[in-house]
Amino acid sequence: MNEVKRNFPDFPVIPFSSVTGEGLDEVRVLITNIYNSFGNSSSEEIIITNSRHLRSLRQAQTEISIAHEGMVCGSPLDVLASALRKASESLAEITGDEVSEKLIQEIFARFCVGK
Repeated sequence: MNEVKRNFPDFPVIPFSSVTGEGLDEVRVLITNIYNSFGNSSSEEIIITNSRHLRSLRQAQTEISIAHEGMVCGSPLDVLASALRKASESLAEITGDEVSEKLIQEIFARFCVGK
């Protein structure tokens, strides 16, 4: 233990046992304190730790913005549907879900004039 402290003087060293659970509360407190020291103490914040998820979320946000702009400008519904489909597919990459064509059709059936 002293050797570990000597080799890593800038880091806290907490002895613990994964078998007995001794010291685990101290480890949890330390992890929470380190996390909070970065200004992330709000329980409503979301942390994205996977770069692929971040890319997917940014892509979904972009597509939703495109759809919103299209709605404001009066773009054709198929353009809006395409943007929203891409946004859904980006989110599905994170969740592992598939967005079916039927769901997309049901959503836009409510908005299409003449159906």
